[in-house]
Amino acid sequence: MLNVYHAFKGDAAQADPKQWCYDHFLNYRSLQQADNVRLQLKRIMEREELELVSTPFEDKKYYENIRRALVSGFSCRDSDWVLYHEFVLTSKNYIRTVTAVKAEWLLGDMQRAIKQTMDKMRRKEQMKKEAVKKLKALRVRSNVQALLDYSNNEKKRNFLETVELQIGLKNYDPQRDKRFSGTVRLPQVPRPNMSICILGDQHDIDRAKHGGVDAMSADDLKKLNKNKKLIKKLARKYDAFLASDSLIKQIPLFSVPVCPRVTSTVFISRSCTALTQCSGQVPYTRLPRRRPLCRINEVKSTIKFQLKKVLCMGVAVGNVDMTSEQLIANIMLAINYLVSLLKKGWQNVGSLTIKASMSPPKRLLDAELRVTIMLAN
Repeated sequence: MLNVYHAFKGDAAQADPKQWCYDHFLNYRSLQQADNVRLQLKRIMEREELELVSTPFEDKKYYENIRRALVSGFSCRDSDWVLYHEFVLTSKNYIRTVTAVKAEWLLGDMQRAIKQTMDKMRRKEQMKKEAVKKLKALRVRSNVQALLDYSNNEKKRNFLETVELQIGLKNYDPQRDKRFSGTVRLPQVPRPNMSICILGDQHDIDRAKHGGVDAMSADDLKKLNKNKKLIKKLARKYDAFLASDSLIKQIPLFSVPVCPRVTSTVFISRSCTALTQCSGQVPYTRLPRRRPLCRINEVKSTIKFQLKKVLCMGVAVGNVDMTSEQLIANIMLAINYLVSLLKKGWQNVGSLTIKASMSPPKRLLDAELRVTIMLAN
């Protein structure tokens, strides 16, 4: 390549460089660009008053000195601190565009920038703690107490009212964003009157009857004879089913065909292990072989958050017979779990409201508190 460049700079080639490149099958633009790079380096050295030292072309070490110069230019000197522009992650890690720096340089402006960043992070963390503390201490406690006073003193009903947590989401597109789903077990049972049916063998049925819980055997399911009306009637009668391992594999044989809205959760989906509170969907869970009644309280205290086509949802978090501390514990656990499921955390929470069955709603999250939480995050 050096021989080609020297021939290009010769008198014969410079007389008509384009024709010379055409005759010798060379790219004129590439050679012209190489010449421009050399002239640019020469001007830089002259501007910086650097001595121009070149090995004569006739010298035997001409090519060797050029190769050494290339090696020296591409080699990185050892340095404890470097500034790099790009980090390349392949089978080995590389850094590109490296410049050696001194450690004392970092003690000036860099130290002040790091201190400002750390102070900002500490302020955000403090604001986040204050926002959560405010949500727990002011909004939740006062509204829960007001809701319990209204339901137990002012307008006491003849039935047990369920307290529901209503959530409104924002900045979320159910068509494009991933729909989340998750279950969490609350410390206290929110719906003690929840109706559950045990599906098992004779041993499970005897234990269920002893505990006052409805139960069905395989023979009882066979009597349904895959009748849609009977299966729908059974599904509407109970809120959830507990199935033993011995019977869970036989359930599809007894229940199909049935309404798709029911079959998807009630009898077909064997992977369903949590509670679904949607209308028309009655789930079942696997029943432990030992102590079949031990899972009833677990099922009753489990709630599920599932995003569908709308940006609002509601879950039962308690009842009016609970104490304020028990209800607050359930509400805070449900809210914190919901926020952990959201893509952007508190930024996706539009509204939080608690409401008993026959009481006016109590708003937990207002505009001021929402801004505080968003700034904290």
